Amino acid sequence: MVTEKQALEYFTKEKPSVKTLVFGVIGIIAGLGFLVDGSIWIGLIIIGVCAAVIYGYKEMKANFPTDEAIDKSFAELTDIKRQEALKKIDLEQSEMVREPLSIIGVGKYDYSKQGDDEIVRYNPHIVEIVIFGKKQLIVNEVIVDLTNQKEYKARTNEFFYQDVSAVSIYDDENGKKFAIKVHGQTECNVSISDRYIDIAEEAVKSIRKVLREEKA
Repeated sequence: MVTEKQALEYFTKEKPSVKTLVFGVIGIIAGLGFLVDGSIWIGLIIIGVCAAVIYGYKEMKANFPTDEAIDKSFAELTDIKRQEALKKIDLEQSEMVREPLSIIGVGKYDYSKQGDDEIVRYNPHIVEIVIFGKKQLIVNEVIVDLTNQKEYKARTNEFFYQDVSAVSIYDDENGKKFAIKVHGQTECNVSISDRYIDIAEEAVKSIRKVLREEKA
């Protein structure tokens, strides 16, 4: 998993440019030219500065996270936060009618960045953990923040199955949203990134299926 510092650099800084490396190489060649001409001190200074530039570029490139590393780290941290949430809720496996579901969404975020793959990533993001009790639907909203990985932020809503009037994905002016309505009032409402919409749609189907079974 990337460190908090690496995640912050990914979202706030530009990827190290190869132009920096080219500049450093050209500078060293120029410095060697000064050495040949007899301007030893000037040549040594230029070579030293450019060598430092090249070294700095290599260090930044080695430590700067790729899009894939950020995605993998989000997945790993999401799983950690999910396990933490399930422990805090402390619902026995025997009290669940099926395995919990996770829906990844976007809430209030601090950073966003379009990667080399043209996918926009947000930090932090929200994970809606849907837990199916015998009589109730439990929705635990957890914040997953790569720049603050140890902090646990979550809130839990609990609804009796007979009180849930609708579960849906709908369009608004900012994109698609996942919503749960209880007695006609929206109790859960989270934006869904396009890349996670398939997961959300499958979750909605599963939730509706359980609701039909439990209300029957």
